[in-house]
Amino acid sequence: MGVKQCFNAPMDQLGYKGSGIYWVKQWSHGLDFFASWLDFFPQKIGHDQDGLNNVVRGEARQGQKELGTADWDQNKRIVWCATNKTAAVSLLPVHLFGNAYTYVTGQVHKRYNSTLYATHWVWTGGSPECKIQNVRDAGKYLDPPEYYGQEGPEPKPGVPHPPPLMLLTMDLDRPTIPDGYNQLPFNNTEDMIQFHIAAGTYQLRQAYYGIMAAMALGRTWVLPGFHCYCARNWYMTQRCRINGETHTMFPYKCALADLLRARKVLQGITIRMGYMDKRVVHVREYSFLDNAKVPAELKASRLVLAPAATATPKTDDPLPPLVVRQVEGVDTATVPWPLNTDQLAKLVGGLPQAYRIIHLANATLTLGNGWADPKEWTAFDKQIQVYKAYWCCRSPADQERLKAPDKISFEILPADRKLLLAPAS
Repeated sequence: MGVKQCFNAPMDQLGYKGSGIYWVKQWSHGLDFFASWLDFFPQKIGHDQDGLNNVVRGEARQGQKELGTADWDQNKRIVWCATNKTAAVSLLPVHLFGNAYTYVTGQVHKRYNSTLYATHWVWTGGSPECKIQNVRDAGKYLDPPEYYGQEGPEPKPGVPHPPPLMLLTMDLDRPTIPDGYNQLPFNNTEDMIQFHIAAGTYQLRQAYYGIMAAMALGRTWVLPGFHCYCARNWYMTQRCRINGETHTMFPYKCALADLLRARKVLQGITIRMGYMDKRVVHVREYSFLDNAKVPAELKASRLVLAPAATATPKTDDPLPPLVVRQVEGVDTATVPWPLNTDQLAKLVGGLPQAYRIIHLANATLTLGNGWADPKEWTAFDKQIQVYKAYWCCRSPADQERLKAPDKISFEILPADRKLLLAPAS
Protein backbone atom coordinates (compact mmCIF):
# COMPACT_ATOMS: atom_id res chain seq x y z
CA MET A 1 0.00 0.00 0.00
CA GLY A 2 1.44 3.36 -0.96
CA VAL A 3 0.77 6.88 0.28
CA LYS A 4 2.19 9.75 -1.76
CA GLN A 5 2.23 13.17 -0.20
CA CYS A 6 3.54 16.71 -0.27
CA PHE A 7 5.60 18.04 2.62
CA ASN A 8 7.86 20.94 3.45
CA ALA A 9 10.95 19.30 4.93
CA PRO A 10 14.18 17.71 3.64
CA MET A 11 13.57 14.40 1.90
CA ASP A 12 14.67 11.97 4.58
CA GLN A 13 12.94 9.49 6.82
CA LEU A 14 13.09 11.84 9.82
CA GLY A 15 11.62 14.96 8.22
CA TYR A 16 8.14 16.12 9.25
CA LYS A 17 5.41 14.73 6.98
CA GLY A 18 2.43 16.97 6.20
CA SER A 19 -0.85 15.19 5.59
CA GLY A 20 -3.01 16.42 2.75
CA ILE A 21 -3.25 14.42 -0.48
CA TYR A 22 -3.14 10.62 -0.77
CA TRP A 23 -3.40 7.78 -3.25
CA VAL A 24 -4.38 4.71 -1.25
CA LYS A 25 -5.10 1.33 -2.78
CA GLN A 26 -8.55 0.04 -1.85
CA TRP A 27 -7.63 -3.18 -0.09
CA SER A 28 -7.12 -4.58 3.40
CA HIS A 29 -3.70 -3.00 3.90
CA GLY A 30 -5.16 0.40 3.08
CA LEU A 31 -7.74 -0.06 5.80
CA ASP A 32 -5.00 -1.21 8.19
CA PHE A 33 -3.02 1.96 7.49
CA PHE A 34 -5.93 4.23 8.36
CA ALA A 35 -6.78 2.11 11.39
CA SER A 36 -3.24 2.56 12.74
CA TRP A 37 -3.51 6.30 12.08
CA LEU A 38 -6.90 6.58 13.77
CA ASP A 39 -5.57 4.71 16.82
CA PHE A 40 -3.74 7.88 17.84
CA PHE A 41 -6.81 10.12 17.92
CA PRO A 42 -8.15 8.88 21.30
CA GLN A 43 -4.69 9.43 22.75
CA LYS A 44 -5.05 13.19 22.20
CA ILE A 45 -1.51 13.57 20.92
CA GLY A 46 -2.44 16.58 18.81
CA HIS A 47 -4.00 16.96 15.38
CA ASP A 48 -4.23 14.64 12.37
CA GLN A 49 -0.70 15.38 11.17
CA ASP A 50 0.78 14.46 14.54
CA GLY A 51 -0.96 11.09 14.30
CA LEU A 52 0.36 10.56 10.78
CA ASN A 53 3.90 11.34 11.89
CA ASN A 54 3.63 8.81 14.71
CA VAL A 55 2.60 6.16 12.17
CA VAL A 56 5.29 7.00 9.64
CA ARG A 57 8.27 8.13 11.71
CA GLY A 58 7.66 6.34 15.00
CA GLU A 59 10.49 6.80 17.48
CA ALA A 60 12.12 9.49 15.33
CA ARG A 61 9.25 11.88 16.02
CA GLN A 62 9.51 12.33 19.79
CA GLY A 63 11.74 9.51 21.00
CA GLN A 64 8.94 7.05 21.87
CA LYS A 65 10.75 3.73 21.44
CA GLU A 66 7.54 1.72 21.71
CA LEU A 67 6.48 3.12 18.32
CA GLY A 68 9.37 1.43 16.54
CA THR A 69 11.49 2.80 13.72
CA ALA A 70 10.79 3.51 10.09
CA ASP A 71 12.66 1.68 7.34
CA TRP A 72 14.14 4.01 4.73
CA ASP A 73 14.70 2.70 1.20
CA GLN A 74 16.57 5.61 -0.33
CA ASN A 75 16.96 4.04 -3.77
CA LYS A 76 13.20 3.69 -4.16
CA ARG A 77 12.44 6.93 -2.27
CA ILE A 78 10.17 5.01 0.09
CA VAL A 79 9.74 5.02 3.86
CA TRP A 80 8.13 1.89 5.35
CA CYS A 81 6.04 3.11 8.25
CA ALA A 82 7.21 2.55 11.81
CA THR A 83 3.89 1.31 13.21
CA ASN A 84 2.56 -0.39 10.07
CA LYS A 85 5.10 -2.29 7.98
CA THR A 86 2.64 -2.88 5.13
CA ALA A 87 2.37 0.87 4.49
CA ALA A 88 5.00 2.76 2.51
CA VAL A 89 5.21 6.52 2.06
CA SER A 90 6.66 7.77 -1.22
CA LEU A 91 8.23 11.20 -0.99
CA LEU A 92 7.60 13.47 -3.96
CA PRO A 93 8.96 17.01 -4.50
CA VAL A 94 6.79 19.72 -3.02
CA HIS A 95 6.37 21.50 -6.35
CA LEU A 96 4.28 18.59 -7.70
CA PHE A 97 1.51 19.60 -5.31
CA GLY A 98 0.07 22.90 -4.23
CA ASN A 99 -1.83 24.69 -1.54
CA ALA A 100 -3.41 28.13 -1.79
CA TYR A 101 -0.19 29.83 -0.71
CA THR A 102 2.17 27.95 -3.02
CA TYR A 103 -0.29 28.22 -5.93
CA VAL A 104 -1.45 31.84 -5.62
CA THR A 105 1.42 33.58 -3.85
CA GLY A 106 4.56 31.55 -4.44
CA GLN A 107 3.49 30.06 -7.79
CA VAL A 108 5.96 27.28 -7.07
CA HIS A 109 4.71 25.04 -9.87
CA LYS A 110 5.56 27.77 -12.39
CA ARG A 111 9.06 28.23 -10.97
CA TYR A 112 9.72 24.51 -11.54
CA ASN A 113 7.63 24.22 -14.72
CA SER A 114 5.70 21.42 -13.01
CA THR A 115 2.36 19.90 -13.87
CA LEU A 116 0.53 19.74 -10.55
CA TYR A 117 -0.93 16.44 -9.37
CA ALA A 118 -3.40 18.33 -7.20
CA THR A 119 -3.91 21.49 -5.18
CA HIS A 120 -5.21 21.40 -1.62
CA TRP A 121 -6.91 24.78 -1.16
CA VAL A 122 -5.79 25.42 2.40
CA TRP A 123 -3.52 28.15 3.75
CA THR A 124 -5.78 30.94 2.61
CA GLY A 125 -8.50 33.05 4.23
CA GLY A 126 -10.54 31.40 6.94
CA SER A 127 -13.89 31.06 5.16
CA PRO A 128 -15.05 28.56 2.50
CA GLU A 129 -15.66 31.53 0.21
CA CYS A 130 -11.91 32.25 0.17
CA LYS A 131 -11.21 28.75 -1.12
CA ILE A 132 -14.03 28.89 -3.66
CA GLN A 133 -12.77 32.18 -5.05
CA ASN A 134 -9.20 30.88 -5.36
CA VAL A 135 -10.48 27.92 -7.36
CA ARG A 136 -12.52 30.30 -9.52
CA ASP A 137 -9.48 32.50 -10.09
CA ALA A 138 -7.69 29.38 -11.36
CA GLY A 139 -10.58 28.66 -13.73
CA LYS A 140 -11.26 25.30 -12.08
CA TYR A 141 -14.52 25.89 -10.22
CA LEU A 142 -17.72 24.53 -11.74
CA ASP A 143 -20.50 27.09 -11.41
CA PRO A 144 -23.95 26.69 -13.02
CA PRO A 145 -24.30 27.83 -16.66
CA GLU A 146 -26.03 31.09 -15.72
CA TYR A 147 -22.95 32.18 -13.76
CA TYR A 148 -21.00 32.36 -17.02
CA GLY A 149 -23.78 34.06 -18.96
CA GLN A 150 -24.84 30.85 -20.66
CA GLU A 151 -28.46 29.87 -21.06
CA GLY A 152 -29.51 27.77 -18.11
CA PRO A 153 -32.20 25.12 -17.94
CA GLU A 154 -35.72 26.09 -18.93
CA PRO A 155 -37.37 27.69 -15.88
CA LYS A 156 -40.56 26.31 -14.41
CA PRO A 157 -43.86 27.58 -15.85
CA GLY A 158 -44.57 31.10 -14.69
CA VAL A 159 -40.94 31.76 -13.73
CA PRO A 160 -39.24 34.32 -15.99
CA HIS A 161 -35.86 33.72 -17.57
CA PRO A 162 -33.03 35.42 -15.67
CA PRO A 163 -31.85 38.70 -17.22
CA PRO A 164 -28.71 38.56 -19.37
CA LEU A 165 -25.40 38.91 -17.56
CA MET A 166 -24.23 42.52 -17.92
CA LEU A 167 -20.68 43.29 -16.79
CA LEU A 168 -18.62 46.27 -15.67
CA THR A 169 -14.86 45.94 -16.07
CA MET A 170 -12.13 48.47 -15.39
CA ASP A 171 -8.49 49.25 -15.90
CA LEU A 172 -6.35 49.40 -12.78
CA ASP A 173 -3.17 51.39 -12.28
CA ARG A 174 -0.88 49.04 -10.34
CA PRO A 175 2.25 50.34 -8.59
CA THR A 176 5.64 49.20 -9.88
CA ILE A 177 8.03 47.70 -7.34
CA PRO A 178 11.28 49.55 -6.66
CA ASP A 179 14.49 48.06 -8.02
CA GLY A 180 15.77 45.29 -5.76
CA TYR A 181 12.45 44.86 -3.93
CA ASN A 182 12.47 41.07 -4.25
CA GLN A 183 16.00 40.89 -2.88
CA LEU A 184 15.44 43.03 0.21
CA PRO A 185 16.83 41.40 3.38
CA PHE A 186 14.95 40.36 6.50
CA ASN A 187 15.51 43.67 8.30
CA ASN A 188 13.62 45.49 5.51
CA THR A 189 10.39 43.59 6.16
CA GLU A 190 8.66 46.64 7.64
CA ASP A 191 9.54 48.71 4.56
CA MET A 192 7.97 46.01 2.37
CA ILE A 193 4.86 45.93 4.55
CA GLN A 194 4.41 49.68 4.28
CA PHE A 195 4.84 49.56 0.49
CA HIS A 196 2.20 46.82 0.27
CA ILE A 197 -0.30 48.72 2.43
CA ALA A 198 0.16 51.88 0.35
CA ALA A 199 -0.11 49.92 -2.92
CA GLY A 200 -3.19 48.01 -1.77
CA THR A 201 -4.91 51.20 -0.64
CA TYR A 202 -4.06 52.89 -3.95
CA GLN A 203 -5.71 50.07 -5.88
CA LEU A 204 -8.75 49.83 -3.59
CA ARG A 205 -9.38 53.55 -4.00
CA GLN A 206 -9.68 52.95 -7.74
CA ALA A 207 -11.95 49.96 -7.11
CA TYR A 208 -14.18 52.27 -5.04
CA TYR A 209 -15.20 54.03 -8.28
CA GLY A 210 -15.55 50.75 -10.17
CA ILE A 211 -17.99 49.44 -7.56
CA MET A 212 -19.86 52.74 -7.69
CA ALA A 213 -20.14 52.52 -11.48
CA ALA A 214 -21.35 48.92 -11.37
CA MET A 215 -23.98 49.87 -8.80
CA ALA A 216 -25.13 52.92 -10.76
CA LEU A 217 -25.45 50.88 -13.97
CA GLY A 218 -26.92 47.75 -12.36
CA ARG A 219 -24.07 45.57 -13.60
CA THR A 220 -21.93 42.75 -12.24
CA TRP A 221 -18.42 43.94 -11.37
CA VAL A 222 -15.50 41.90 -12.69
CA LEU A 223 -12.67 42.20 -10.18
CA PRO A 224 -9.76 44.05 -11.81
CA GLY A 225 -6.91 41.76 -10.75
CA PHE A 226 -5.13 43.47 -7.88
CA HIS A 227 -1.39 43.15 -7.37
CA CYS A 228 0.04 42.21 -3.97
CA TYR A 229 3.50 43.04 -2.67
CA CYS A 230 3.52 41.20 0.67
CA ALA A 231 2.01 37.84 1.60
CA ARG A 232 -0.81 37.66 4.12
CA ASN A 233 -0.76 35.02 6.86
CA TRP A 234 -2.16 34.35 10.33
CA TYR A 235 1.34 34.66 11.80
CA MET A 236 4.42 36.71 11.02
CA THR A 237 6.07 36.91 7.61
CA GLN A 238 9.78 37.27 6.90
CA ARG A 239 10.67 39.48 3.94
CA CYS A 240 6.91 39.40 3.33
CA ARG A 241 7.07 35.64 2.75
CA ILE A 242 6.00 32.73 4.94
CA ASN A 243 8.53 30.56 6.77
CA GLY A 244 11.46 32.06 4.92
CA GLU A 245 10.57 30.51 1.55
CA THR A 246 12.40 31.87 -1.48
CA HIS A 247 9.99 31.11 -4.34
CA THR A 248 7.67 34.10 -4.09
CA MET A 249 8.42 36.98 -6.42
CA PHE A 250 6.48 40.23 -6.04
CA PRO A 251 4.10 41.39 -7.22
CA TYR A 252 1.74 38.45 -7.48
CA LYS A 253 -1.93 38.49 -8.51
CA CYS A 254 -3.82 38.85 -5.23
CA ALA A 255 -6.34 36.38 -3.93
CA LEU A 256 -9.65 38.10 -3.22
CA ALA A 257 -9.08 37.77 0.55
CA ASP A 258 -5.77 39.64 0.34
CA LEU A 259 -7.51 43.01 -0.07
CA LEU A 260 -11.25 42.43 0.37
CA ARG A 261 -13.41 40.36 2.72
CA ALA A 262 -14.24 37.40 0.53
CA ARG A 263 -17.34 36.16 2.34
CA LYS A 264 -19.03 39.56 2.37
CA VAL A 265 -18.06 40.39 -1.21
CA LEU A 266 -19.31 37.07 -2.59
CA GLN A 267 -22.64 37.58 -0.84
CA GLY A 268 -22.99 40.76 -2.88
CA ILE A 269 -21.66 44.25 -2.13
CA THR A 270 -24.76 45.70 -0.51
CA ILE A 271 -25.46 49.37 0.19
CA ARG A 272 -28.67 50.57 1.82
CA MET A 273 -29.41 54.03 0.48
CA GLY A 274 -32.57 54.43 2.51
CA TYR A 275 -35.72 52.66 3.59
CA MET A 276 -36.62 49.97 1.03
CA ASP A 277 -33.71 51.07 -1.19
CA LYS A 278 -31.04 48.38 -1.21
CA ARG A 279 -28.43 48.28 -4.00
CA VAL A 280 -26.39 45.13 -4.60
CA VAL A 281 -23.35 44.55 -6.80
CA HIS A 282 -22.40 40.96 -7.53
CA VAL A 283 -18.88 40.12 -8.61
CA ARG A 284 -16.96 37.82 -10.91
CA GLU A 285 -13.34 36.73 -10.54
CA TYR A 286 -10.59 38.66 -12.32
CA SER A 287 -9.98 35.72 -14.69
CA PHE A 288 -13.67 35.46 -15.62
CA LEU A 289 -13.36 36.66 -19.21
CA ASP A 290 -10.50 34.20 -19.82
CA ASN A 291 -12.77 31.30 -18.92
CA ALA A 292 -13.78 29.14 -21.89
CA LYS A 293 -17.24 28.71 -20.35
CA VAL A 294 -18.05 32.40 -20.95
CA PRO A 295 -19.84 32.64 -24.33
CA ALA A 296 -17.86 34.25 -27.15
CA GLU A 297 -20.77 36.54 -28.00
CA LEU A 298 -20.68 37.98 -24.47
CA LYS A 299 -16.94 38.67 -24.70
CA ALA A 300 -17.40 40.31 -28.11
CA SER A 301 -20.11 42.71 -26.90
CA ARG A 302 -17.76 45.24 -25.29
CA LEU A 303 -17.54 49.02 -25.18
CA VAL A 304 -14.59 50.94 -23.75
CA LEU A 305 -15.38 54.28 -22.12
CA ALA A 306 -12.22 56.39 -22.27
CA PRO A 307 -12.07 59.79 -20.54
CA ALA A 308 -11.51 62.84 -22.72
CA ALA A 309 -8.06 64.39 -22.84
CA THR A 310 -9.13 67.22 -20.53
CA ALA A 311 -11.79 67.73 -17.91
CA THR A 312 -15.15 69.11 -18.99
CA PRO A 313 -16.09 72.52 -17.54
CA LYS A 314 -18.98 72.30 -15.11
CA THR A 315 -22.33 72.96 -16.77
CA ASP A 316 -26.01 72.34 -16.17
CA ASP A 317 -26.60 71.65 -19.87
CA PRO A 318 -27.44 68.07 -20.89
CA LEU A 319 -24.45 66.07 -22.04
CA PRO A 320 -24.37 65.10 -25.73
CA PRO A 321 -24.85 61.40 -26.50
CA LEU A 322 -21.78 59.21 -26.74
CA VAL A 323 -20.28 58.56 -30.16
CA VAL A 324 -18.95 55.03 -30.63
CA ARG A 325 -15.88 54.62 -32.82
CA GLN A 326 -13.58 51.76 -33.64
CA VAL A 327 -10.16 52.21 -32.02
CA GLU A 328 -7.77 49.42 -32.98
CA GLY A 329 -10.74 47.17 -33.62
CA VAL A 330 -12.45 47.92 -30.28
CA ASP A 331 -15.71 49.84 -29.85
CA THR A 332 -14.73 52.95 -27.91
CA ALA A 333 -16.49 56.11 -26.78
CA THR A 334 -14.84 59.20 -25.35
CA VAL A 335 -16.63 60.39 -22.21
CA PRO A 336 -16.56 63.80 -20.58
CA TRP A 337 -15.34 63.90 -17.00
CA PRO A 338 -15.85 64.14 -14.12
CA LEU A 339 -19.35 62.64 -14.17
CA ASN A 340 -21.77 61.73 -11.42
CA THR A 341 -23.67 58.46 -11.30
CA ASP A 342 -26.84 59.82 -12.92
CA GLN A 343 -24.89 61.30 -15.81
CA LEU A 344 -23.02 58.04 -16.41
CA ALA A 345 -26.25 56.04 -16.34
CA LYS A 346 -27.90 58.40 -18.85
CA LEU A 347 -24.94 58.26 -21.23
CA VAL A 348 -24.79 54.46 -21.15
CA GLY A 349 -28.58 54.21 -21.39
CA GLY A 350 -28.52 56.36 -24.52
CA LEU A 351 -26.16 54.06 -26.43
CA PRO A 352 -27.47 52.59 -29.69
CA GLN A 353 -27.06 49.05 -28.32
CA ALA A 354 -26.88 47.37 -24.92
CA TYR A 355 -23.28 46.22 -24.62
CA ARG A 356 -22.79 43.19 -22.39
CA ILE A 357 -19.49 44.63 -21.16
CA ILE A 358 -18.87 48.26 -20.30
CA HIS A 359 -15.16 48.84 -19.64
CA LEU A 360 -13.94 51.95 -17.82
CA ALA A 361 -10.48 52.96 -18.95
CA ASN A 362 -10.20 55.22 -15.89
CA ALA A 363 -12.98 54.82 -13.33
CA THR A 364 -11.51 57.44 -10.98
CA LEU A 365 -11.58 60.22 -13.57
CA THR A 366 -14.86 59.15 -15.14
CA LEU A 367 -16.88 59.12 -11.90
CA GLY A 368 -14.99 61.87 -10.13
CA ASN A 369 -18.24 63.60 -9.12
CA GLY A 370 -19.47 60.50 -7.32
CA TRP A 371 -23.10 59.87 -6.48
CA ALA A 372 -25.52 62.46 -7.81
CA ASP A 373 -27.35 62.50 -4.47
CA PRO A 374 -25.02 63.65 -1.66
CA LYS A 375 -26.94 61.57 0.89
CA GLU A 376 -26.46 58.46 -1.22
CA TRP A 377 -22.76 59.25 -1.53
CA THR A 378 -22.44 59.49 2.26
CA ALA A 379 -24.37 56.25 2.72
CA PHE A 380 -22.10 54.54 0.18
CA ASP A 381 -18.96 55.80 1.94
CA LYS A 382 -20.09 54.64 5.36
CA GLN A 383 -21.03 51.14 4.23
CA ILE A 384 -18.40 50.34 1.60
CA GLN A 385 -15.69 50.31 4.26
CA VAL A 386 -16.88 47.00 5.73
CA TYR A 387 -15.66 45.23 2.57
CA LYS A 388 -11.98 46.12 2.86
CA ALA A 389 -9.60 43.61 4.42
CA TYR A 390 -6.51 43.94 6.59
CA TRP A 391 -2.97 42.66 6.23
CA CYS A 392 -1.33 40.39 8.81
CA CYS A 393 1.12 39.84 10.44
CA ARG A 394 4.10 41.67 11.84
CA SER A 395 6.55 39.60 13.85
CA PRO A 396 6.27 39.79 17.66
CA ALA A 397 9.73 41.39 17.72
CA ASP A 398 8.66 44.14 15.29
CA GLN A 399 5.43 44.70 17.18
CA GLU A 400 7.48 45.34 20.30
CA ARG A 401 10.16 47.38 18.52
CA LEU A 402 7.68 49.60 16.65
CA LYS A 403 4.96 49.60 19.32
CA ALA A 404 2.63 48.59 16.50
CA PRO A 405 -0.12 45.96 16.13
CA ASP A 406 0.23 42.74 14.14
CA LYS A 407 -2.52 43.80 11.68
CA ILE A 408 -2.82 46.84 9.40
CA SER A 409 -6.05 47.82 7.67
CA PHE A 410 -6.22 48.98 4.07
CA GLU A 411 -8.25 52.02 3.06
CA ILE A 412 -10.88 52.05 0.33
CA LEU A 413 -12.26 55.59 0.70
CA PRO A 414 -10.47 58.23 -1.38
CA ALA A 415 -8.52 60.57 0.87
CA ASP A 416 -10.91 63.51 0.43
CA ARG A 417 -13.94 61.33 1.20
CA LYS A 418 -12.23 59.91 4.28
CA LEU A 419 -11.73 63.44 5.58
CA LEU A 420 -15.43 64.22 5.09
CA LEU A 421 -16.41 61.30 7.32
CA ALA A 422 -13.84 62.08 10.00
CA PRO A 423 -15.42 63.19 13.29
CA ALA A 424 -15.16 66.88 14.03
CA SER A 425 -12.36 67.71 16.46
